[in-house]
Amino acid sequence: MSAAVAAEAQQLASDLAQKLGVVGLLAVELFLTDRGELLVNELAPRPHNSGHWSIDGGETSQFEQQVRAVCGCRSGRPRA
Repeated sequence: MSAAVAAEAQQLASDLAQKLGVVGLLAVELFLTDRGELLVNELAPRPHNSGHWSIDGGETSQFEQQVRAVCGCRSGRPRA
């Protein structure tokens, strides 16, 4: 996907989380149509199944980030 579509997807997910008043993590699963439209397929107030790589692949997993956010703690480093 293009950088413009990626930026649009990130903005859409951020806007959804803000409008819903989410504290912590919101997984937003999107579909990209042949016409370049982004469609929201699923919202999950937890790490999405596709994010499970972060358990072993990141400095701070998505699961730990969720706990930190809900407890009012500072975010950990998400780097791989």
